[in-house]
Amino acid sequence: MKKSLKKRFLHFDDIDEEIFDTKIYRYISYDEFREKLRKRRARFTNPAVWSAHDPYENVLFSIPCRQKGNSEKLSLNNLTRHFYAQCWTLSRESDLMWQVYNARYASNGGAIKIQTTIGLLLESQSHDFMYLGKVKYLTKSDFISAYRIFTKGISKHLVEDAGSGRVVAERLCYKRYPYRAEKEVRLILSDFVARAQNPIPEHIFRKFDVNKVVQRIVFDPRMDPAEYQNKKRILIKKGFENSIIQSSLYSVNEADFILK
Repeated sequence: MKKSLKKRFLHFDDIDEEIFDTKIYRYISYDEFREKLRKRRARFTNPAVWSAHDPYENVLFSIPCRQKGNSEKLSLNNLTRHFYAQCWTLSRESDLMWQVYNARYASNGGAIKIQTTIGLLLESQSHDFMYLGKVKYLTKSDFISAYRIFTKGISKHLVEDAGSGRVVAERLCYKRYPYRAEKEVRLILSDFVARAQNPIPEHIFRKFDVNKVVQRIVFDPRMDPAEYQNKKRILIKKGFENSIIQSSLYSVNEADFILK
């Protein structure tokens, strides 16, 4: 199974058998996780939605393509209509991520961090097309160059792709250099049923066995201990069976500083 997954779906610079044990993390709202537990499903988002947080997301496909000497504009939006993704990170702990996602999910119970491995995540989804790749962080000038190179040779790229979807998926893993601290990994799926809808849905949902995939839940290091214990009890009562902890990012253990 792992050999098949590696061959078909993994797109990293260096791939070996140990990559399946690599831990990855995802920040989601507490309310969304409760929904995962209740409905046993995971949410994937269409790339067009990402631009609400970064206008350069999906920009390779959202800006109409125009060939030199030809005034006619060609929209590339259709190329991403059937793609949906989840964003994860390789960063085990990050003050920046806690601040960003707690602000974003303030009205949804705050942010929590879930942990799994690359192997568990891939094995949780059964799909004809999946792409798991590390995000490439580009300078603004490199980003623009990538757009020009891609659009200039769009026909050639699509012929070489032969309908596999990889050409588009690879370019959905481009972000600007200032975002490099995210150390992001993206799981991308295709859904042609969603593509046929008008308008296309912003999200799709896939079966997701939380207790088989999520190894650990981590709560915000700033959360009041009483609130943490209360929410922990709720998740256990709702059926979560694995580890639940509170981040110790801001905890100082004086014993660590005793001279030996």
